[in-house]
Amino acid sequence: MKKNKILSLFNQDNNYISLQKDVSLNASKSQILLKNITTSQKAIIASSIISDSKTNHLFIMDNLEDALYFVDDLNNTYSKNKALLFPSSKRIEMGDNNIVLERIDVLKNLVSKRHNAIVTYPEAIKELIVEKKEFKKNQFKIKKHDLVNQDNCIIQLEKMGFESVDYVLEPGDFCAKGFILDIFSYGDEYPCRVIFDNETIEEMSYFKVSSQMSIKETIEFDIVSNIQSSKQDTLNATLFSYMPQNTILWINNSSSLMSKEDNTETSINNANLNEIINKYTTIYSGYINNIKYSKTLEFKSQPQPSFNRSFDLLIEHLSDYKLRGYKNFITTSSESQ
Repeated sequence: MKKNKILSLFNQDNNYISLQKDVSLNASKSQILLKNITTSQKAIIASSIISDSKTNHLFIMDNLEDALYFVDDLNNTYSKNKALLFPSSKRIEMGDNNIVLERIDVLKNLVSKRHNAIVTYPEAIKELIVEKKEFKKNQFKIKKHDLVNQDNCIIQLEKMGFESVDYVLEPGDFCAKGFILDIFSYGDEYPCRVIFDNETIEEMSYFKVSSQMSIKETIEFDIVSNIQSSKQDTLNATLFSYMPQNTILWINNSSSLMSKEDNTETSINNANLNEIINKYTTIYSGYINNIKYSKTLEFKSQPQPSFNRSFDLLIEHLSDYKLRGYKNFITTSSESQ
């Protein structure tokens, strides 16, 4: 069964229809509680809502582990746009340099696209980041057949903190050899090779560092510098400032989100965070607190019981539900399963 077929089953549910209507109206800035949803059900509901909407969706999970699982669930149920993780920059201090790429990828998509699914968690969402106008200053786009002076392009790269090297190995490197300019942007997984014909960009293609072999051609290339190296006095915005007011927030546990106060200069306090959240339509799930919800949608779902790898127990369970008039659907993440 295809992904969209599974999603269509939930589209017929009265709770989903009610939720989809509230999300499409949006202007009311509703506070909606999804009660009694379990395991991956939230991801399926969210995927259906995302596919029917044309705005951004921000999911705030309890912690990094839950966020990673939820990103995977979304990408396994929704195929149009890839859900992205916005992690905390504190992991960079632990030696995980991929975090820089992940954070920049999120900001780049929020600046250029209006239909994003971003997943994050309290530690990351509270961090202050560079303002949108400052982020735009730290990037520029080149296109195939553009008239570009190669020397001016190199000067711009140096101003943005890129380093000239013999061979590009990591983000922030560039290498100029004749009419060929290799650039490893912080906004991409692979470096890009730009071939000039005098002052005209003749060809651009991504390539692997290890083999120097081309992966795929491209007609445009975003060059983004390392915004994580920005001075502290430029970190005065939140991720919300990159999102329009019609963004839909999904908060798994508001108590967890507000439980820890971070009083550092590089984080937003809970009072200001709560004020920002109240400006958006917000969908809550998980722990129920004293928030005055404008609507509560109660689902009839149960977590999957433990079968302890016993196929007999699984068959007995499925047979019981079939006799009670249910349709059983089994999903797997791979063909081998």
